[in-house]
Amino acid sequence: MPNHNAIAIANIYVKLARDRKHYLSKLPLMKFIYFAHGWTLGYTGQPLIKEDILVWKFGPAIIEVYRAFAEKGFYIQTPALDKKGEEITCEQDLSTKEHDIIIKVFDDYSTSDAMELVGITHAKGAPWSISKQRGESVISNEIIRDYYKERLI
Repeated sequence: MPNHNAIAIANIYVKLARDRKHYLSKLPLMKFIYFAHGWTLGYTGQPLIKEDILVWKFGPAIIEVYRAFAEKGFYIQTPALDKKGEEITCEQDLSTKEHDIIIKVFDDYSTSDAMELVGITHAKGAPWSISKQRGESVISNEIIRDYYKERLI
């Protein structure tokens, strides 16, 4: 299974939110990508995205996604574009499992506000909390995988 560009995954969420008439800001967007990455690791053992997930004040963050949407305003309504002005998309097709996880994450978390999502990622024993306590700046895929794998039903 390939690792996808986090911005391409972000664009999927931007379009999904727009199609469902949901307001989406940067913080929830990054949490959705993080959750989808975690659940993908838990189910398949393989990462969804290739970028590092950083330990930031408000939880897991992906600097590339932050930068891509920094100028988009509070609510993101349009996908990120590359230098040619074209929408950034996955270089390879999503697997059925990846697609299903991305949709399920949106369905499960889109009704939560930003601070609820921060609370989820800051929970005791969650990957962000473990990494923060250790003084690490990057949350390892191993910690994320183990955390989500333990929560599979």
